Amino acid sequence: MTPLLQGKFMQLFGTTGGQLSLIGVGVGLIGVGVVSYAGLLKERALCIRAQEFNLKKGLLLPVMCGIFSAGMSFAMDAAKPIHQAAEALGLNPLYVALPSYVVIMGGGAIVNLTWVSVSCV
Repeated sequence: MTPLLQGKFMQLFGTTGGQLSLIGVGVGLIGVGVVSYAGLLKERALCIRAQEFNLKKGLLLPVMCGIFSAGMSFAMDAAKPIHQAAEALGLNPLYVALPSYVVIMGGGAIVNLTWVSVSCV
Protein backbone atom coordinates (compact mmCIF):
# COMPACT_ATOMS: atom_id res chain seq x y z
CA MET A 1 0.00 0.00 0.00
CA THR A 2 2.78 2.45 0.84
CA PRO A 3 4.46 2.35 -2.60
CA LEU A 4 1.05 2.60 -4.25
CA LEU A 5 0.06 5.71 -2.31
CA GLN A 6 3.49 7.29 -2.74
CA GLY A 7 3.35 6.82 -6.51
CA LYS A 8 6.27 4.38 -6.46
CA PHE A 9 4.38 1.20 -7.36
CA MET A 10 6.08 0.77 -10.73
CA GLN A 11 9.48 0.82 -9.01
CA LEU A 12 8.58 -2.51 -7.42
CA PHE A 13 9.00 -4.14 -10.82
CA GLY A 14 12.56 -2.82 -11.11
CA THR A 15 14.01 -4.16 -7.86
CA THR A 16 14.60 -7.71 -6.72
CA GLY A 17 12.88 -7.10 -3.39
CA GLY A 18 9.88 -5.54 -5.11
CA GLN A 19 9.62 -8.40 -7.57
CA LEU A 20 9.80 -10.96 -4.78
CA SER A 21 7.08 -9.09 -2.89
CA LEU A 22 4.82 -9.07 -5.93
CA ILE A 23 5.50 -12.77 -6.55
CA GLY A 24 4.61 -13.45 -2.90
CA VAL A 25 1.30 -11.63 -3.29
CA GLY A 26 0.59 -13.63 -6.43
CA VAL A 27 1.42 -16.93 -4.74
CA GLY A 28 -0.84 -15.96 -1.83
CA LEU A 29 -3.74 -15.18 -4.17
CA ILE A 30 -3.27 -18.47 -6.00
CA GLY A 31 -3.21 -20.28 -2.63
CA VAL A 32 -6.46 -18.65 -1.55
CA GLY A 33 -8.04 -19.70 -4.85
CA VAL A 34 -6.85 -23.31 -4.53
CA VAL A 35 -8.02 -23.62 -0.90
CA SER A 36 -11.38 -22.04 -1.75
CA TYR A 37 -11.89 -24.43 -4.65
CA ALA A 38 -10.91 -27.42 -2.47
CA GLY A 39 -13.44 -26.31 0.15
CA LEU A 40 -16.13 -26.05 -2.51
CA LEU A 41 -15.35 -29.55 -3.79
CA LYS A 42 -15.43 -30.94 -0.23
CA GLU A 43 -18.79 -29.29 0.44
CA ARG A 44 -20.20 -30.81 -2.74
CA ALA A 45 -18.76 -34.27 -1.96
CA LEU A 46 -20.19 -34.27 1.55
CA CYS A 47 -23.48 -32.66 0.44
CA ILE A 48 -22.95 -29.82 2.90
CA ARG A 49 -25.09 -26.75 2.43
CA ALA A 50 -23.82 -23.49 3.96
CA GLN A 51 -26.21 -22.35 6.65
CA GLU A 52 -25.26 -18.72 6.38
CA PHE A 53 -23.58 -17.36 3.28
CA ASN A 54 -22.86 -13.67 2.94
CA LEU A 55 -20.58 -12.79 0.04
CA LYS A 56 -20.28 -9.15 1.11
CA LYS A 57 -18.98 -10.11 4.55
CA GLY A 58 -16.75 -12.76 3.04
CA LEU A 59 -15.10 -10.26 0.71
CA LEU A 60 -15.10 -7.35 3.14
CA LEU A 61 -13.04 -9.19 5.75
CA PRO A 62 -9.96 -9.98 3.59
CA VAL A 63 -10.04 -6.56 1.97
CA MET A 64 -10.11 -4.81 5.35
CA CYS A 65 -7.40 -7.13 6.71
CA GLY A 66 -5.22 -6.32 3.73
CA ILE A 67 -5.71 -2.59 4.13
CA PHE A 68 -5.17 -2.58 7.89
CA SER A 69 -2.15 -4.87 7.72
CA ALA A 70 -0.49 -2.17 5.63
CA GLY A 71 -0.66 0.03 8.73
CA MET A 72 2.71 -1.31 9.93
CA SER A 73 4.28 -0.18 6.67
CA PHE A 74 2.74 3.28 7.04
CA ALA A 75 3.92 3.47 10.64
CA MET A 76 7.48 2.48 9.77
CA ASP A 77 7.51 5.07 6.99
CA ALA A 78 6.24 7.74 9.38
CA ALA A 79 8.85 6.71 11.98
CA LYS A 80 11.83 7.61 9.78
CA PRO A 81 12.68 10.65 11.96
CA ILE A 82 12.93 8.32 14.98
CA HIS A 83 15.23 6.02 12.98
CA GLN A 84 17.41 8.98 11.98
CA ALA A 85 17.60 10.22 15.58
CA ALA A 86 18.61 6.75 16.80
CA GLU A 87 21.24 6.54 14.09
CA ALA A 88 22.58 10.00 15.02
CA LEU A 89 22.99 8.78 18.61
CA GLY A 90 25.28 6.03 17.32
CA LEU A 91 22.90 3.10 17.60
CA ASN A 92 23.89 0.05 15.59
CA PRO A 93 22.14 0.24 12.16
CA LEU A 94 20.59 -3.16 12.87
CA TYR A 95 18.68 -1.66 15.81
CA VAL A 96 17.67 1.83 14.64
CA ALA A 97 14.06 0.76 14.10
CA LEU A 98 13.59 -0.60 17.62
CA PRO A 99 12.78 2.73 19.32
CA SER A 100 9.97 3.34 16.84
CA TYR A 101 8.38 0.00 17.78
CA VAL A 102 7.63 1.40 21.24
CA VAL A 103 5.45 4.09 19.65
CA ILE A 104 3.98 1.89 16.90
CA MET A 105 3.15 -1.14 19.06
CA GLY A 106 2.17 1.07 21.99
CA GLY A 107 -0.59 2.67 19.92
CA GLY A 108 -1.87 -0.74 18.90
CA ALA A 109 -1.72 -1.95 22.49
CA ILE A 110 -3.83 0.98 23.67
CA VAL A 111 -6.48 0.28 21.02
CA ASN A 112 -6.53 -3.45 21.77
CA LEU A 113 -6.63 -3.01 25.54
CA THR A 114 -9.46 -0.51 25.18
CA TRP A 115 -11.40 -2.94 22.96
CA VAL A 116 -10.91 -5.81 25.39
CA SER A 117 -11.88 -3.75 28.43
CA VAL A 118 -15.02 -2.41 26.74
CA SER A 119 -16.10 -5.76 25.28
CA CYS A 120 -15.57 -7.67 28.53
CA VAL A 121 -17.82 -5.42 30.57
